[in-house]
Amino acid sequence: MSALQEPGCIAFSPVDLEVIDPLGRLASKTTQQIPGSEYFEGLVPPYVDTPVDGLLFSSSGWVDGHYLVRVVPETSADPSATFTLMFFDPRSSEGRLIALDQLVGQGVQEFSFETSAIPEPSTLALLLLSGAAALGRSRHRSRRSQARKEASPQV
Repeated sequence: MSALQEPGCIAFSPVDLEVIDPLGRLASKTTQQIPGSEYFEGLVPPYVDTPVDGLLFSSSGWVDGHYLVRVVPETSADPSATFTLMFFDPRSSEGRLIALDQLVGQGVQEFSFETSAIPEPSTLALLLLSGAAALGRSRHRSRRSQARKEASPQV
């Protein structure tokens, strides 16, 4: 799985991640209740100068909705260290920053984010065409109605 091809969360820091999806399923370093979830840690290109922990989700296990992310400090982490948490979705062109430079020493911290379905380009084009057709019919009806009003005798 590639970070650019699958949805997921990444923390740049000395922390572990736990993600609970909209269906209540947990994905973490030790538990993968979300089908296709994969935990990774270490130095990951292009971020080879910063330790990274993350969770990737395959399309088969990913559902849109409300996600909860628990950030758990590693036992050896310096309490004055900081972490940054990002969510990324391959349907959009960039990641979403969830938390920036949060102190590790604050203990377990919870963050949430929401995802929603983005229509496929063909679906979006179909919706636009349907909307244009409906607008055309509405304008046609409006012109007919206006013509009837003008043709009817005024009393």
